[in-house]
Amino acid sequence: MNKLQKIILVSLVSISGFSWVLSTNQPDMMNIMITYNPILLGLFTASWTAGMAAMMFPAIVPMVLLYNKLTTNEQSISSVETLEAKFPTLKVILFVGTYLAIWALTGLGLLLAWSIPMNNIVMSNDAKLDMKLMFYTMFGNKS
Repeated sequence: MNKLQKIILVSLVSISGFSWVLSTNQPDMMNIMITYNPILLGLFTASWTAGMAAMMFPAIVPMVLLYNKLTTNEQSISSVETLEAKFPTLKVILFVGTYLAIWALTGLGLLLAWSIPMNNIVMSNDAKLDMKLMFYTMFGNKS
């Protein structure tokens, strides 16, 4: 492995370890699953993305190293001096950043389109059931 590949590997492992620490110290996530509060949505997105990074970064290390190798070989073939040729890690950073952004948008989409509406339906049904149970307990059949 060359120096750049070692830096990428150490960076991904470090981010993965940091993400594991963040994901173990999260607050109660159930409040986030019920409401459309922007602060809670941001907290969920950060927690979701940190969890995805913790789980998925070790699996994408070979892909990122291969991508880096392909982009550096491509740059060595071309003789045009560009911004990307001066900063080969920029492409890798954008690649990993896009990967994280896709996971963040996936989590946010699932939360907004599925989890919050379904939790509201379940909670409203549970609330109706609780009211019926309370009514039958208080005024039920006394015979």
